[in-house]
Amino acid sequence: MITVIIPVYNASQTIQHALQSINSTNPIEILCVDDGSTDNSIEVIHAFEQEMPRHYTLTVIQQDNQGAASARNNGLRHAQYPYVMFLDSDDQLTDTALQCYFEAIEGYPECSVYIGQMMHYKDGKAIRIATQQLQAGKTTLSEQPELLQSIGPGAKVYRKCDIGLFDEDIIFCEEHTLNTQVMMKAVYVFDTPVYLYTIEAGQSITTNTQQFTKYMSDGMKVRQRVLAIIKASNLSEGSKQRIIQYYSYRMDELIIMYYVKRKLMATPLMQEEKAQLFEYMTQMVTTEYRVSTLMHMLYHFKYYGHMNEELNKWMAVHHIQWSNYEYTKFKLKTKVKDQLKQLR
Repeated sequence: MITVIIPVYNASQTIQHALQSINSTNPIEILCVDDGSTDNSIEVIHAFEQEMPRHYTLTVIQQDNQGAASARNNGLRHAQYPYVMFLDSDDQLTDTALQCYFEAIEGYPECSVYIGQMMHYKDGKAIRIATQQLQAGKTTLSEQPELLQSIGPGAKVYRKCDIGLFDEDIIFCEEHTLNTQVMMKAVYVFDTPVYLYTIEAGQSITTNTQQFTKYMSDGMKVRQRVLAIIKASNLSEGSKQRIIQYYSYRMDELIIMYYVKRKLMATPLMQEEKAQLFEYMTQMVTTEYRVSTLMHMLYHFKYYGHMNEELNKWMAVHHIQWSNYEYTKFKLKTKVKDQLKQLR
């Protein structure tokens, strides 16, 4: 039996689709945690409750506005079933998602987390995420560091007794510590689409450049926490280094660099924002990081940010040198990519 936890905040336009996507012949508990909504989200939820299948139960939990992490944790504390999953109020499950999870649980009951395929959902079309190419079957993070490709809470079912809580003191990447810890245990991966992540213009967190300093501050906090978790584990040193190297790629390059790039393409960094960017990179080079990821970040920040003098000074302090040949290749590739995107 699975509990579906849905954080809800002013989701009256989308929550009905999320609820209707829950499709199972098995008993399902639905917990909608209202995070201080000011619209009619609760009325929409109760309207669905009147028509939902009899083998579903639905509970609305209300709290003051405290953010998605707090709402998810509140749902975890109230969940009655041994397995839980998280569904954002603007996303949807595929028709066969819950059936796949029940089959996985029955076949591999010893696992702590079950991971399916997430799809992007844009303009009514489901688009496969090319970067998420995980090897199907039973695995662990030490065997397959690429599990960190799927570091968000979506497209997963967790054995409730095996997971901790989301970090409530941060807004961005608040799921990293929870998922890093649970993925060190037994994991089962299947290559069936189960989760539709909605993408709309201006909606994705990576396009929100208005909270730059908070984003970077949270990024530094969660990065330290994840590295500490990995280093404190009882894994071999070789496994720890492989996971750390992949986490640097996932966090530093695919999350932080992408976010900063979007910010730089929109507007120059203010002095406080520049200071946080350099603080983040300093944390990288004074802890654990991937050299190729750092260089890729520096190339992006130089190309889009026009911060040559600042970057050169920071690199001199940390004894890092440019490769002019590699940077020239990067510029050519990037220019072509940007021009192709404009033609789409």
